[in-house]
Amino acid sequence: MNENTPMDEVRLAELLRELPPAPEAWLQAAQERPAISRAADQVLELAEVLPFRPRADPGYPLLSDRLGEEKPAA
Repeated sequence: MNENTPMDEVRLAELLRELPPAPEAWLQAAQERPAISRAADQVLELAEVLPFRPRADPGYPLLSDRLGEEKPAA
């Protein structure tokens, strides 16, 4: 087969069957990706609406305070 010969579906299927199975870690990562993507989207949404202030500013509430969540005990 060369660049001028189109690859048909049957030949493509044959080549795919010759590949080894995907590693288990790849399968797990693929399953976790949608949840990670949603969490990243939420972080980006918060970053867009909340103004940035250095944490050293004692008069500025923590994000957990602004979201109405409990702060962990120190």
